[in-house]
Amino acid sequence: MWLMDAGQAAVGLRPCPPPVGRPPVSDSGLSTDPWRLDPARLPKRLDLEVSDEVYAQLQSMSERTGRSISDLVGEILQQSADGQPP
Repeated sequence: MWLMDAGQAAVGLRPCPPPVGRPPVSDSGLSTDPWRLDPARLPKRLDLEVSDEVYAQLQSMSERTGRSISDLVGEILQQSADGQPP
């Protein structure tokens, strides 16, 4: 990582000093560092196989709404899981 001060813009960049110590940890043993990613909270990937007819409908919806097929399918699945009609 590099840091640059306003006065150093013409001179160049200097390396950022390495972090000191470990990131803070809560009593539960989980990191309290707000910049550290928690893999358990990341979205999960799901691969689906659909018929040509279903894909054509999704493609049509995507073109009408300007949203990606992936976004549309994610919303449809979420609505279904929440008990709402798609």
